[in-house]
Amino acid sequence: MIKEIVLLAPCDIPQECVKFLSKEEFRNAKNESTKLVSEGKPNELIDFSVNANGKISAGTYYNDFLPGGENDFIKYRDGLDGKSNVLNSLDIPVLIIFGDVDECVLTQKIDIVKEYLYNNIKKCNIQIISGADHSYTDKYEELGKIIEICI
Repeated sequence: MIKEIVLLAPCDIPQECVKFLSKEEFRNAKNESTKLVSEGKPNELIDFSVNANGKISAGTYYNDFLPGGENDFIKYRDGLDGKSNVLNSLDIPVLIIFGDVDECVLTQKIDIVKEYLYNNIKKCNIQIISGADHSYTDKYEELGKIIEICI
């Protein structure tokens, strides 16, 4: 039985794409992934400049990165009044950790992100690591201590 969930740097992934991709890159990835998924080829690779190697599977992009996809349940873009049925359904404590310079989580102001999470998760504990980016670069020890203390 799951007793607690830890979310590390939870993102509004479609909004992250809008922030990091050009309109042309976003449109091309959307069109190509939609076409390949509809053809039953979700494992085919498409160009994707946000990813370090410039490639991502069509199915991953389609399900994770498009608005309304099956994994589009963290929607900071909806603002303070945004609702997430997935997050609202959690009845166990959720520890959320992200950095105050996280380029992926902070597609909105940090206060909006925090309020959105508090409004959507009944038992929410948010911890912010000063100076931490999305990968917690040079902050692993602090990250580990927070998890150890809070769980």
